[in-house]
Amino acid sequence: MKYLDIDALDKIAGRRLEKNDTFSFQCHPGLSCFNKCCRNLNLFLYPYDVVRLKNRLGITSDKFIDRHADIVMRDS
Repeated sequence: MKYLDIDALDKIAGRRLEKNDTFSFQCHPGLSCFNKCCRNLNLFLYPYDVVRLKNRLGITSDKFIDRHADIVMRDS
C-alpha cells in the first residue's frame, strides 16, 4: 500500500473532492489496470453494505456472505 504523508496532502496532484462532490470511473477487462486496484482488498462490510451488494447481484444475503465474504469473530 502506498504511504501518504498527511501533512503533505495539498502537494498531491489532482483535484481534491469536497463533501458533496461525485466522480465516475469505468472498470472493465479492456483496461490495462483492470482489477489491479482492488485485488487482495479487505474491507469491513456493514449489514447495509451486504444488503445493497446482494440486491445488486440478485442473490440472498446468505449466498453473498458464503461467496464473497470472510467472517471474522472477535471478542467484544
